[in-house]
Amino acid sequence: MAFGLPTDPRGQRLFFLGFLGIAAAGGYWYGVFEPKRLEIHELRVRLDTVDSLNRLAKIEISKGNTKQINATTDRSRADLTTLRTLVPDGAEVSALIDQISNSARRANLDIGTVEPLPVVEGELFDTHRYRMRLTGPYHDIAVVLANIGSLPRIVTPVNLSLALPPTLNAKVPPGKQPLIATFEPKDSAGVVIMREVYSYPTEGRRDPFVSLMTTGELRPLLTDLVLLGVIYDTESPRRSIAILTDGSTGQTYRVTVGTTIGRMKIAKIGQQDVTFAVDEFGMSRQQTLVMDKSPKKDAKGNTTRRPQ
Repeated sequence: MAFGLPTDPRGQRLFFLGFLGIAAAGGYWYGVFEPKRLEIHELRVRLDTVDSLNRLAKIEISKGNTKQINATTDRSRADLTTLRTLVPDGAEVSALIDQISNSARRANLDIGTVEPLPVVEGELFDTHRYRMRLTGPYHDIAVVLANIGSLPRIVTPVNLSLALPPTLNAKVPPGKQPLIATFEPKDSAGVVIMREVYSYPTEGRRDPFVSLMTTGELRPLLTDLVLLGVIYDTESPRRSIAILTDGSTGQTYRVTVGTTIGRMKIAKIGQQDVTFAVDEFGMSRQQTLVMDKSPKKDAKGNTTRRPQ
């Protein structure tokens, strides 16, 4: 039995209507449904990231580390303010050009030409490039470039070229002859901004109330660790070995410089202390654990004394 296109008018109309329905469904899928599905997926990932950080913050607050969290928040806020001076959250091309022009006026010079260059489109921001030209004595041009380098935004004059004007004034003494300086101001918009690090496959669904960070990723906590002893190598301190124990679980760790346990990395081992690099709330800080020589109970309730 062979299948083909219908030949009768009614069959042709039904076939045409069916084809239009399939085409409309396909257009809706690729034009409306799929973009919305991807947008919802990104929002879910962001929500899960925030939820995980909130759970971690609740754990820290429950341990009474409110002051430490407030200090970390203040540092993060200060870092964010600094980053916003490097990578603006809005267009500021005109303001930046005015600042460069004012830098030239402070040296009694003027920007003669501002030539727009092609815009470089990026994933996170667009880079607007300009070629500027000014005329003046060598030392005054150097003052202008120094003023540009001292702006609040990190701006570096690149692709600098110096040339003599077409006609020279014989009455001007050497060193005072005007030069034509051409340069391109390059700002700090090359800073890479990392996106959220948590993701999961698009197929299937997950429980939104289950944190993406497991308890195993949080342990051991620095407040639960006890330094039992150090095998210190005086010739090569980086080969030293430290013995740690988790007071809440009783687990023992033998670590060297570079060893990672939980969210912490061993940065340095001293004769009586161990320095950790701790990743917390997207920030990295260092904290030192000193050997405790006083009696203390272990996870089983037995009283032990730290090595002298």
